Amino acid sequence: MEQIKVFVDTNIVLDYFYDRMRDGCAKTIVLVGQESMYEMCISILTAINVLYITKKYETRVNPDDIARLFRILPQDYEQYSYAQTIDIDDFEDAMQLACAVGGGCRAFVTRDRDLLDSDIRSIQIFSPEEFIERIKL
Repeated sequence: MEQIKVFVDTNIVLDYFYDRMRDGCAKTIVLVGQESMYEMCISILTAINVLYITKKYETRVNPDDIARLFRILPQDYEQYSYAQTIDIDDFEDAMQLACAVGGGCRAFVTRDRDLLDSDIRSIQIFSPEEFIERIKL
């Protein structure tokens, strides 16, 4: 059976490493990615941003930890062009969506309200709670 690719937004990755929301959702989502049915994906932009942001904390995230937990998807000019056509105000969010779609992801998990409220039809967008409910954990 082919793995289901799930794109994990930067806010969920940061929640996982630092338990910022203290609700356990990010840890559950990453755990789901350890199962053979799901492949949790992030953009190279997320990996870079997480490493940059977390260097300010006592407990730094190791690049190998990110690569072990997530498939890191590349970003390119084609995605950059596609992101410009997505009808949302935040270009970084549009780039994340373009990366997810370009990487063949079927779901996008985020805490970003603007993305959750958007009308993007090329990929299903879930809050962490909705995603966990959807996969019946």
